[in-house]
Amino acid sequence: MNLQKHFDFAPPIVEEFPKGSNVWHIPVHILKKQLSDNFVSWGTENCKTTFIHHGHNLICSTSLELHLTFKDENGDLSAHKFVGAFTLKDSQFPDSSDYEGICLSIALQNASKNIGNAFGASLNREEMYTLEPKKEELTSATKKAINNIVNLKK
Repeated sequence: MNLQKHFDFAPPIVEEFPKGSNVWHIPVHILKKQLSDNFVSWGTENCKTTFIHHGHNLICSTSLELHLTFKDENGDLSAHKFVGAFTLKDSQFPDSSDYEGICLSIALQNASKNIGNAFGASLNREEMYTLEPKKEELTSATKKAINNIVNLKK
């Protein structure tokens, strides 16, 4: 069974996180409901979280396997397995301490994207998935000021 063809439609809900970042995802509670509604069974295995302390910084990394059992319109069952992972630096979420929960949620979202567009496969295709906001373009006034400074030094 080709799940990507079967689930080739838009996701029910997407949210931008962090706000203003142009990074989109399906909220994990919606994703879990989608998995429960569309599969006979689903679960994760081989979930591993690693914490690395580097000076005063913390890096949290999680990987997991998403196992699915799908029943097609003929009643035939098929098993599927997808892998998802995510790594973050604590500075990306300064107001949170649930780094393992954040990594687990995003790793599950990343594994689910392999199912098809309904699970977020087409989200963020043009952007590298990062939780750091995009840098803003310089205004024309700032560009003019920089040019003036460069011309003074000549």
